[in-house]
Amino acid sequence: MTAAAATVARAPALPARPGPPGYVRRSPEDNLLRQVILAQWPLLQRELREANDGRGLPKFITKAVNAFLDCGVLSKGFCRLYCKSCKTDQLVAFSCKSRGICTSCDGKRMTELAAHLCDSVIGEVPVRQFVVTVPGNLRYLLAWNVELRGKVLTAIMRALQKHYVKQAEALGAVHPQFGAVSVLQRWSGSLRVFPHWHILVADGAWARSQHGEADEMPFVTAPALREEQLEALLLDVAARVTRQVDRHFAKRAKAACNDEDPLLAAEPSFAALLRQSLFGKDEMEALKAPPGKGLAAAVPSRKGRLCLESQGFNIHAATRVHECARDRLEHLVRYVCRPAIAAKRLEAVGPHHVRIWLKNEWKDGKNAILLTRRELAIRAMAQI
Repeated sequence: MTAAAATVARAPALPARPGPPGYVRRSPEDNLLRQVILAQWPLLQRELREANDGRGLPKFITKAVNAFLDCGVLSKGFCRLYCKSCKTDQLVAFSCKSRGICTSCDGKRMTELAAHLCDSVIGEVPVRQFVVTVPGNLRYLLAWNVELRGKVLTAIMRALQKHYVKQAEALGAVHPQFGAVSVLQRWSGSLRVFPHWHILVADGAWARSQHGEADEMPFVTAPALREEQLEALLLDVAARVTRQVDRHFAKRAKAACNDEDPLLAAEPSFAALLRQSLFGKDEMEALKAPPGKGLAAAVPSRKGRLCLESQGFNIHAATRVHECARDRLEHLVRYVCRPAIAAKRLEAVGPHHVRIWLKNEWKDGKNAILLTRRELAIRAMAQI
């Protein structure tokens, strides 16, 4: 796959006109992503079947794409609502509730989840966000291997727990308890498959003091995070993840599972979709690199404030929300739970290309990338 990157001046947004209150039906027919997938979906299905001996994509992808194409379309089903007061009807089209591809349903899910976490889960304690990224030769495996993904997340959470428990014990806490919420994001700003974790951690621990009552569990706020502590945390994360990956592949070798790519053998079309979304022309060598050994050996390098990297492992911990800033916390949770594809960042460029505006400008100054419509469809479907 090829993708042209560009630096383009964004046109100033016009102020929205205030509309009448009440429900306003969205127009899925005008959605650029839906138009692209509607045109490319039959072609991609045929190409993948022909290239893989008639074996197409898994049922869950086919079901999600077909549901997305029907989402919000009145001709595919609707609910009629009648108001006795104003004597009017309102038609509400059915939603697909698909994950990863439908910007509307994912947006609703983001809003509901953010409200639930802020109102019912995360108490009035300071929260620090940790963003953990793994090396490129693990991303393809984590994109489909749920078992390995769970083991890697467990390793990361145990490293964080050790860090916070050790700090609380140094402050005199007894049996400190760690709390965190993790969200897996499968995408990068350019919509490539890019599994990484956003972890919202209570910046401290619940614990009893040495002379406290048995039923008292006050929150002990952690001291300010220092870069040397973050370096030790990153090395611990890298070492734990490396061990888990090595054990996973040792277990497969013991079970005589010698396939280099089990997904390619079981679901060749799905493997091809992920590979095309994840790897560029110069990145295919990452898939051939050993997945485990030697990843945690290098000394971490500084990439920014409280942002370190070592052999492909990256951890960013500069974002912290005070316990009183509930509005900012909800904004952070919405960012962590956001949809993969923001419709407002897509722009048609002629009949064959689509521009994706990047949320953050890249280091080389690029603020947008240009994809063919086929490339956009592949990257969008790989997020399901």
